[in-house]
Amino acid sequence: MSALRSTLFTILVTIGAPAVLYFGILSAMFTVPSLQAHAIYLHRVTLTWFKDLDVPEQFGFSHNQVNLFHIDTNDGVRFHAWHVLAIGAYRRNSDDLLRHERGVDFTESLNFSLLRDDSEARLILYFYGTSGTLASGWRPESYRALYSGAPHNIHILTFDYRGYGLSTATPQSRE
Repeated sequence: MSALRSTLFTILVTIGAPAVLYFGILSAMFTVPSLQAHAIYLHRVTLTWFKDLDVPEQFGFSHNQVNLFHIDTNDGVRFHAWHVLAIGAYRRNSDDLLRHERGVDFTESLNFSLLRDDSEARLILYFYGTSGTLASGWRPESYRALYSGAPHNIHILTFDYRGYGLSTATPQSRE
């Protein structure tokens, strides 16, 4: 009888504890919507540990090659965005860009004028997909790969979605 009791206890602990844990997490996901949102969207998992999204040089870009700005929406959301300057345009204007200060209104920045005033310039809107930020993983390398196709005139515009990176709100919020 003692051996049977010991075997049943072992089976209960081996199967029962993980089952209780599993069903506990599952029921928490159904009853607490914020847990469900975090599990589905993973919008607070940045994958850019110990790096600042406001310092693109940490991701391998030249100083002021990336212009940081925000896109404000009618419903009060603020998207964090990057304009990655074509490397050829950066090299031609590097002296001016190195003296240029951050924090200037995007439409008044030297980076924007280099895009706007060049009739040969092309802008790629880069929608990076799900999870992470505009600088997570391979994304900075993919921006460089894109502008290397025509290094003098391909500019990249990318932004973090609602609730990701430095953008405000949450992924599931809608007005």
